[in-house]
Amino acid sequence: MGFVWLDRHLHKNGGSTVRELMRRHEEAGGCVYWGYSLSAESWPRLLRLLRSLNSSEARPPSLCVEEHGSAASARFVTTHLPDLLRLRELYRQQRVRVPIVLTTRVREPLSYYLSFYRWKILGMQLHGNRIALSPGHEAINPIGSSFLEWTPPNLQSVGLLHGDVELFAGLRQGGFPGVRAGRRRPHPYWVANHRFEARHFKALLRVLSSFDVVAPLEQFDAASLLTAELTGLPPLQAARLPLAWMPFLVLRPRATRPCVQLGEEDRVVSPRALGVPQGVNTSYAFICPDMAACRAHVHRIAPWDYKLYRHVARQFRARPRAVRPLPPSAGCSSSRRSACCCTQGNICFNMTGRERRWRRPAACLPGSDAMKEAVATAMRGVCCSKAA
Repeated sequence: MGFVWLDRHLHKNGGSTVRELMRRHEEAGGCVYWGYSLSAESWPRLLRLLRSLNSSEARPPSLCVEEHGSAASARFVTTHLPDLLRLRELYRQQRVRVPIVLTTRVREPLSYYLSFYRWKILGMQLHGNRIALSPGHEAINPIGSSFLEWTPPNLQSVGLLHGDVELFAGLRQGGFPGVRAGRRRPHPYWVANHRFEARHFKALLRVLSSFDVVAPLEQFDAASLLTAELTGLPPLQAARLPLAWMPFLVLRPRATRPCVQLGEEDRVVSPRALGVPQGVNTSYAFICPDMAACRAHVHRIAPWDYKLYRHVARQFRARPRAVRPLPPSAGCSSSRRSACCCTQGNICFNMTGRERRWRRPAACLPGSDAMKEAVATAMRGVCCSKAA
């Protein structure tokens, strides 16, 4: 039995950890990883292949798909999710034993805003709130000079419903706070979608009701076990290590339960990774010396985020937990890993020219050659270092 596991990755809600889980599952031969962003060109091609499956498929695919909450995935709710729900119904009617598993997470709002602020906004404020438009051209986006002056409303709810979180957070030209000055005009996507009201909350709950696992971020381990039961993948043990610009996970098959160490506020993150000068204090205690004031600030600007978090936490507490241990997969031998994994298992965004090679999934991975080739040609954001 194969599966299609799609994780909706919103910035700062554990998506990078899930990505590394997916990449380690691929290295073990459990699935083919497809992600960071899903282009408008590659999605229909993969969908056609998935629709062509039948109940007697000799090599059903096992896909681990990361749908990132960036500008490229703003079409998730309007296009990709309906496509997957129709595919799920088609498989049910034709008795194709390939479950469509959808997962995501929601983070406690204060924790979410603090993490997002330290990740991107602090560095931007320290550099004068400049947004690079093109080489030699930039604009100033007035998003304040402190955490309490940064006020994008309901960032997590808006991002889950509309994608393009950077626009709604103030990281892109024409987004929050919607400045009109001279020839500058707010971005039309921001204008159309930045307001979040009761009808949008109901729409978001309808979207999330289609998911198989929607968990509070602090329940990451329990959500991982539920996902493992739904996909048949073995649970993995994970440990975070501090690296120069992004965390890396050392993962090993584990037959009982995963142990993912989060606690991002305690993790060592280099100033370069956060875009701040060397020596700048980036701890949460420094960012918010009066945590009560920061909590009140987030309550004020993100009331729908709090309502969403309470709803998800209540729903997750009420559902049954995974109870049985799962056996580790046979997987591929270490010498037959995917031909183009980066040395440290990370996505590489800045390599060009000779440093970059297109990725080709290993022959031992599940699924047809056509499916794996389609995924490989769609993965234009993944590359290898020369040493890989």
